Amino acid sequence: MQIQLTSPIIGFFRWRFFILTKMLKITDFVVSPQRHLGLNFDSGQDNLIEQTPDTPQSFRVVNNVPVFLDRSLNSDKHEGFDYAEHYEVDAVEFDYFGEYEDEATQDENRRLHEAILKETPQSAARILDVGCGGGWVAKSLLPLKRKVVSFDIALSNCIKILARHPSPNHFAVNGDVLNLPFKEAFFDVVISAEVIEHVTDTKAYIDNLLRVTKPGGKIIISTPYNEKRQHSLCIHCNRMTPHNAHIHSFKENSLDDILASHQEAQLKTRTLSNKALLFLRGYRLLQHLPHGLWTFVDNLANRVVPKPFRLIYIITKA
Repeated sequence: MQIQLTSPIIGFFRWRFFILTKMLKITDFVVSPQRHLGLNFDSGQDNLIEQTPDTPQSFRVVNNVPVFLDRSLNSDKHEGFDYAEHYEVDAVEFDYFGEYEDEATQDENRRLHEAILKETPQSAARILDVGCGGGWVAKSLLPLKRKVVSFDIALSNCIKILARHPSPNHFAVNGDVLNLPFKEAFFDVVISAEVIEHVTDTKAYIDNLLRVTKPGGKIIISTPYNEKRQHSLCIHCNRMTPHNAHIHSFKENSLDDILASHQEAQLKTRTLSNKALLFLRGYRLLQHLPHGLWTFVDNLANRVVPKPFRLIYIITKA
């Protein structure tokens, strides 16, 4: 008896073959952070090794998270302060995956995330989340079948986020944004929420984000708007320390000088979260509005009382 495969069965196996051949692997996009060399996975040693015969460097893999953080680099220090160590301890002490207790802060944070996602093109397939924290980008975009790389300076955050959002389309990588371990022009969109105010070298930060973004891709950065930074004396090191570890403050034109050297970069900005509405607990009414209507009210409030709380940079790489 001869069995003939029907068209639906053939179609099913063709579909399965297509999915398998299109599956993204970690070695498809990670490179060594200093020399930008391709990497091979050594299953025996559970690490990644540079593709070079000349004294290849290896990088360990912890719970499926490649570790590229090199604390011996000068970029890891700011005036003698090891910020890589700081954020690893911070990730242990502060629960990035918990909800804010204050309802107004919860709503403001939700509106910020909505604004960032609205700027993310629906056609974007590969998303890099720089400074992934609690992983809201992965949580939002993985159900939409996007490929998401969650990147953070704190290894513990990377391990937690990968465990919380397991998916063949989700990867987590530990490293320093000033030495991104990714191939050039690989990502359709790079999202970096509330990170730029923490980094020691803003130019190196922008240069790295642009390097890994595809032509035609977008970089979406959020930060507090024109923040009046405050300092207090640390009881441990006896040094003046910026609150929330914010070492920079930004306005609309703060990146102009940096982007002047990148002719391929086009910048637009938007402000949101009016401070007057936040002070008056306006979220109690506004939380029920759809995002478009909320944006209209928020923009109107910022025209009457020009006190926005957040700033978003949208950089398009031509």
